[in-house]
Amino acid sequence: MKKFPLYFLITLVALAATGQTPNPQLQTPAESVDTTSRPIKYQVHRAYEFAEDGVTFSNQFAGARLSNVERIGPLSYTVTINPENAPINMSPWYAFKVWGDRSKDVNVRLVYPEYARHRYDPQISNDGHKWRLLEKDRITDEEKGSGTSGPESRPKSIVMRLKIDRKPLWISAQELQNSATVFRWLDEIAKKRNLQISEIGRSLEGRPIKMLTIGKPDSKKMMMVISRQHPPEVTGYFAMQAFIETIAGKSDLAKRFRNE
Repeated sequence: MKKFPLYFLITLVALAATGQTPNPQLQTPAESVDTTSRPIKYQVHRAYEFAEDGVTFSNQFAGARLSNVERIGPLSYTVTINPENAPINMSPWYAFKVWGDRSKDVNVRLVYPEYARHRYDPQISNDGHKWRLLEKDRITDEEKGSGTSGPESRPKSIVMRLKIDRKPLWISAQELQNSATVFRWLDEIAKKRNLQISEIGRSLEGRPIKMLTIGKPDSKKMMMVISRQHPPEVTGYFAMQAFIETIAGKSDLAKRFRNE
């Protein structure tokens, strides 16, 4: 059998599942942009209170992204989402909470910088753990592109009609899987399978980068699995979880894999 690079093997499996013909050109790296010297635009973590409506917005939690909230009318608001630095890809991340002094509907418009468009369908949650898609009939696209795919097909902004009450409603680009959640999973699987966790470095802002070791750490055969380079894309993280839990398991196949 011809030996393809690992990334191409993964592509082959994915395309086989969809019945598509593999195309090596799909693996061409996107053009990179160096943002090292560009300043980070930190968001201000705060509550935005609108007493006249009895409505409050907040970005005071891990994984939040909300740059500003402006009242544009009774129970109607514009939420501005800006990236940490630019240029950036077309995947604007947003996450915030909203609640009211009683049950009511509010209109929330999401807007982005001129160079960006809306990508992620809103996910909502009542507790920050169980998520569901906001119903499509509660979303209105604005200035939707004429293309059939890619950024050109996406709207520049959207308006969400949200039903809120006294308990905060979470709205997020994808379900939240923050670092605390990931580290809890690491601790659980390490304890369950008697595996080793080590800290192999720190991010530029001082956050720990952790590694879970499975099998023989001194083996000449080694596979490195990385995830969460782009944390909002949680499907990749879930796939990584399933893979790690499988090869760390007690099945005969997992044991043979580790022995190799």
